[in-house]
Amino acid sequence: MSREDLILIIDDEVQIRRLLEITLQSNGFNICEAHSGREGINLAASHQPELIILDIGLPDISGHEVLKKLREWYTNPIIILSVQSNEEDIVKHWTVVLTIIW
Repeated sequence: MSREDLILIIDDEVQIRRLLEITLQSNGFNICEAHSGREGINLAASHQPELIILDIGLPDISGHEVLKKLREWYTNPIIILSVQSNEEDIVKHWTVVLTIIW
């Protein structure tokens, strides 16, 4: 498994991880999966993926906190997943994400 085509999925929902796994693998990507924030941080450090897909709603620590910890050293792209539907929550969420990234 090479770093160039490795995508790390950090999501606690099996169905979402499975959907992303099938879709990405059918397009030639290698997948590494984590079901919690702590596991995701550890896998990111040990595998150095080219891309991370991160769910904000994780069971152990907030996805915002995972993002903050990752951005201390991880410089590759991170795609954020969120199921928030309230406009106010979405704006608040993205303000936090953009602040962490910049």
